[in-house]
Amino acid sequence: MLNGTKILNQRKQLGMSQVELAEGICTQATLSKMEQKNMAPMTDTLVKICVRLGLTVDDVLTDFDDSAYQKQKKILDQVQVKLSESNYKKAEELFKQLNYHQITPSLSSRYIYEKGNLDLLLHSKIEDAIFNYGIALQEANGNYVDILAASTGLGTAYAIKKDFKKADYYFNQALKHVKDLDLNKENIIDYLKALNNAASFYTQTKKYLKSNDLNRKLLKALGNLSIVPYIDQTYFRIAVNLEAENPQKSTKEIKDNLNKAEAFAEVAKNKELLKMIDSFKKKL
Repeated sequence: MLNGTKILNQRKQLGMSQVELAEGICTQATLSKMEQKNMAPMTDTLVKICVRLGLTVDDVLTDFDDSAYQKQKKILDQVQVKLSESNYKKAEELFKQLNYHQITPSLSSRYIYEKGNLDLLLHSKIEDAIFNYGIALQEANGNYVDILAASTGLGTAYAIKKDFKKADYYFNQALKHVKDLDLNKENIIDYLKALNNAASFYTQTKKYLKSNDLNRKLLKALGNLSIVPYIDQTYFRIAVNLEAENPQKSTKEIKDNLNKAEAFAEVAKNKELLKMIDSFKKKL
């Protein structure tokens, strides 16, 4: 089995970026999979990586015990799901099971990012969240998923602060990395969150067409993958955008989207959104 953490630690010790290590040998995405997921490449690629790092193949092919990594990753995945469900207290309970000083290096960016999420969503500590998202971005080391997550976090935090110029910058960075993402079940929540939060920001800043473009991408992803995080918010945001752009022409479409939003919000027991839908209906 490939010990990706060994490669990651040696690279960091030598002060090399993923781009520098991979240059002329393999793609950065291949190296990222080696470090983050312990996925072994072709033998000649592995040999060249080891030579550049001053390691032997035996150094990185070992029957190491990765139970700590798997346990930590499972907890972080559960934290991520609970946050997507707005169950912030349960997310924090799970997060407290982890100790940063014992975190596997390949999970450090994700750990710090989730800490930022809890600072922002549960404790309303915006500055602390921005600090942690910034560290998570530095720790990402070229990993597309971690960069996407941290950029989305920074965009969200700055939007809450109403620092729209910085928020726009980080959401644009996040959306650039969305295009580079090899979408799978492990990164789908990061993908959905990036689209959801960016779409919400563009509604907030009255860029309704851009918001609805992201909303439709969200619905496509949700439909294809048969999952429901953010779907109630997405239908509601489409209705709000249509009403702001052309209320008379879009009356039927507005009501259709509101009804869908309400139905999904009922299933998700999203009481806050249900109140917003009811209030919005009264204005129509």
